[in-house]
Amino acid sequence: MRLATPDLERILSVYCKHGPEQGEYVEWAIEFCNLPRHTRPECFIVNHSVRAWGHRFIYDQPTLRESLLRTGFVNVRRFPVGQSDDPNLTGLESHQISSGEFANSFETMVFQAQKP
Repeated sequence: MRLATPDLERILSVYCKHGPEQGEYVEWAIEFCNLPRHTRPECFIVNHSVRAWGHRFIYDQPTLRESLLRTGFVNVRRFPVGQSDDPNLTGLESHQISSGEFANSFETMVFQAQKP
């Protein structure tokens, strides 16, 4: 199984950290998502990340990994967006078509796991 989903830690880093990568994501989100240029646009961005795409729950890496293991998956591994050690699973994500490569790589985590 291959699973691509928003990464809660990365999305929250927009609110909690103020590095160059987060700054670039803030600028992208304001423009792409038509969010207000507010004193703290990060608050709008975090809320938009959850609500606008219809997500009901956003995982962080440890929670998703444990959830997969608890439901019987094995060999749970994280991969960069678009990459895999299985050629059949390489380049499957397509969210970057609408959001762009930078945003997709910033906010997405990808896991592969096997059911024994």
